Amino acid sequence: MHQATRIQNEVAIMKLASAALRDIHPPVVPRVFAWGAATPTTTTTAANINTSAGWILQEFMPGVALAEPFATAMSFTEKRRILSQMAILLKGLQDYPLPESVHG
Repeated sequence: MHQATRIQNEVAIMKLASAALRDIHPPVVPRVFAWGAATPTTTTTAANINTSAGWILQEFMPGVALAEPFATAMSFTEKRRILSQMAILLKGLQDYPLPESVHG
């Protein structure tokens, strides 16, 4: 991913995903409170220009990564329930009409 626009892209996708999944409760997309884009900075040790990392201040979302418990501890019924919930999220994202302002 292009580092100069990475933060803007992440914030934009979180805004779109939040709108697409607004009817899902509890919310699954963290709220963004503030963000800063990557900015060029001149190093003091060299004449070259580097890019500083941008940042996002976002809501903490509790939970666990699914990879480990999904692979070992979950029953078939639990896995099926989780996959069903994931399908609902994917369908919500797929059905969301992008705003006219989105190009490319």
